[in-house]
Amino acid sequence: MLSATADPSGQPSIVQALTILPNGENGVVRRDDGTISAVDLETGATLWLSTGESPVVSLGADPRRRWVIAGADDGTVRVWDLALGSGP
Repeated sequence: MLSATADPSGQPSIVQALTILPNGENGVVRRDDGTISAVDLETGATLWLSTGESPVVSLGADPRRRWVIAGADDGTVRVWDLALGSGP
C-alpha cells in the first residue's frame, strides 16, 4: 500500500500523485514532503529518490511513459528518461 508509507529516512509521508511505469510493476510517486521517488508497486520499496532544491508540486508522464516530468514550486521542471532506469 502506498497511501501512507515511510520515506527513505523512515519518516511517514503521504503519496499525493502516482504515475504507473510501462512495466506495470513500478511507479513514480510525489509525496507530501515534496520529494519524488520510483517505487516497486508490490512491495513499496524505493528504487530511487529525488529531493531537488524545491518541493515538487506536479508530476506527469508522456503518453508512452518514456519520460516523467516534475514541476517544483520554484518554477523549475525536471525530466527523467525512464529508459535509463534512474532519476536525474
